[in-house]
Amino acid sequence: MDEPELAVFLSQHAGQAPAAREYAQTLADLGYEPWTDTDEAAPGVDLNPRLALEFERSCAAIFVLSRQISDATLLSGEVERALDQRRRKRERFAIIALVFERDHDAIVVPPGLRRHCSEATTVLEGLRVILRALPVKLGPPTWR
Repeated sequence: MDEPELAVFLSQHAGQAPAAREYAQTLADLGYEPWTDTDEAAPGVDLNPRLALEFERSCAAIFVLSRQISDATLLSGEVERALDQRRRKRERFAIIALVFERDHDAIVVPPGLRRHCSEATTVLEGLRVILRALPVKLGPPTWR
């Protein structure tokens, strides 16, 4: 059986950048390989080739949604890529859309993400949602 991919695509937007950074760091500490859509986002850089690569190698796409979506076109493209990966990889790819309760009424969740959307009241609760939804279960604890 193939080894599971531990790469995780993390989509963040201006209003949730601190939470997304915390999730990325915690996922890395746990053994996952998070990549955020701002890792190489410099003005004028075409992210499409890198996005394609990161989605292909990922076991999940996590969308930390905010009222402050800076680029709806980019988000729409990421959602389409995630839905495509889900169709192809089935249970080996999770889509996780996270909305913080305080922002719920102010956010328009893209149609493709609605069925994958969860609410959280805190960053810690959001992390629990993410960890429960990831398709790769990490192994039993061992001594360092």
